[in-house]
Amino acid sequence: MTLKRPTSSSASVFSTICLVAILWSMHGSVFACQSDNSSDSSLTTHLEQTPQIELLRDRINAGEAADAIPILERLIADLQDEPSASNDVLIEPYLLLGDANYRLEQYTNALQAYRHAFDISRVSRGLHSPSLIKIAYREANILARMGAWQSANSRHEYAYGVVLKAWDDEAHPDRIQGVIRLVDWYESTYKFRGAIVLYDELRKHVKQNYPPADPFALAVRRNYVHALREIRYPMPETKLAPRFRVQVPGWDPRAFRKRTSIYELGKNELEGIGQIVLSNPVATDVERASVLLDLADWHVLFNRPHQGIQIYREAWDLLERTPDLLAHAFDEPNLIHMNVTRSYVSPDRASGGQRSLGVVRLKLHINDRGKVVGRKTVSTAPDNRMEYRVRVIAEHAKYRPAFENREPVRARNVPFVYNYSLYSRSLARQ
Repeated sequence: MTLKRPTSSSASVFSTICLVAILWSMHGSVFACQSDNSSDSSLTTHLEQTPQIELLRDRINAGEAADAIPILERLIADLQDEPSASNDVLIEPYLLLGDANYRLEQYTNALQAYRHAFDISRVSRGLHSPSLIKIAYREANILARMGAWQSANSRHEYAYGVVLKAWDDEAHPDRIQGVIRLVDWYESTYKFRGAIVLYDELRKHVKQNYPPADPFALAVRRNYVHALREIRYPMPETKLAPRFRVQVPGWDPRAFRKRTSIYELGKNELEGIGQIVLSNPVATDVERASVLLDLADWHVLFNRPHQGIQIYREAWDLLERTPDLLAHAFDEPNLIHMNVTRSYVSPDRASGGQRSLGVVRLKLHINDRGKVVGRKTVSTAPDNRMEYRVRVIAEHAKYRPAFENREPVRARNVPFVYNYSLYSRSLARQ
């Protein structure tokens, strides 16, 4: 369907009733307004089709953002010229205008439209209205695309602050959704210390409102352990976080001053997950072995291999009926952690395409406790600039040891491949 903007005469194009209908009739039909014949009305006397919010939204989602922008701009201008129209009716058109510009990657224009919607909503609906939340999230997405990380983080934290004020009930679904949104933001930007603060609220929520074996409750606990690990031993694929300061709304740092060590926190959580899975009568041997391997790897990761080896043996027993999985878990050492030296690369630089790949190949000797006790270089490309650094990284890597007949063994000539990116200087200056 093609939307047509109503033509205007020298008099006002819409009546007040028609203006409200445009914004609040949220169905798919085309709405028509007819003027009355009263002496104080200067409206046209014929029916005209008027563009509606839902139709414009559909048009933007269908990839016609460029066509929707002039219609929205004219609609906003007409609403602003109507003296009897409330400013509140401008919020949705401004949001759609921002969405259309965002689709076209016109971020400055989109941000300006969102801020107009935010200012109007704050004045007309209150400083802590839930309607501000969705606008703040839109602003945050654009600011992150523009590389304004601190400002984007501030908008995410502002939205969460509004969530806390809007819903006092800690179990309210909208409040929990707000917690999850901020956790996702922190984890996507590798700010795991901020995520840990929020996981305390999520863990408390699932403990009070979900059975222990509920998939959501287990997912929260596993993600909490992952965040703990990223603080102490980041995964090899984890990138360096962009630089900005995290200030979690409502956080009291005094509660964190005498916290248990990361090792104990993760161990307790993994043991709790293990008890649930191991006692579940419908859990498979593979599922039971998986939680045991996670717990054993945690011990090895924190330099307690003796505690992990007994748990590895229990996992071995559970996987004996599945030879392929048993071989994958124990035939060769499995890399648990390597301390990678990282540098932050902006999204524009990473997606620029002007880069080359380097690789360093080593062979490692790993003892029966998962520690690297010897290493030698096999090859480097395109040159040897990273060889020494990679050798140091490999020396401090942590492995799940190889096993034979339920016993850990020494492994020799284990391949170790390290890939890295080389960005051109011309691109680095941009």
